[in-house]
Amino acid sequence: MLEGSPIILVVEDDLSLREIYSKLLGHNGFEVIDVPDAASALQVMQRHETRPHLILLDYLLPDNMNADMFVKNLSSQPSQEKIPIILVSALGTETKEIAALKSHPWVLAAFNKGDITHQKIVDFVRAYFGA
Repeated sequence: MLEGSPIILVVEDDLSLREIYSKLLGHNGFEVIDVPDAASALQVMQRHETRPHLILLDYLLPDNMNADMFVKNLSSQPSQEKIPIILVSALGTETKEIAALKSHPWVLAAFNKGDITHQKIVDFVRAYFGA
């Protein structure tokens, strides 16, 4: 486990899901920053003094920046590179786009929102940090 509370950046446009992830992760000892879209996530990361230790990222996001574009943008910023990502999607994890993104070296896992509980996602995050 990292010293202090690991910081998780939750990028999810669905307010109720964002609140669920934030509450569950917060109750499990993580510091959570949550945003509704990729542009907001990039802004937070640029102005936030501490970079997140992990990003929980929805694939389909508003404002013409899906997860693939977000990861490409992140990859081009040396100060933000190599932050592990957990991808969640309502599309299913075997679509061509998600399958391609799953092969990115920073993507730890991809989960289908319909096939997994919120708690299992939190359990995965906890296991990743050795909690």
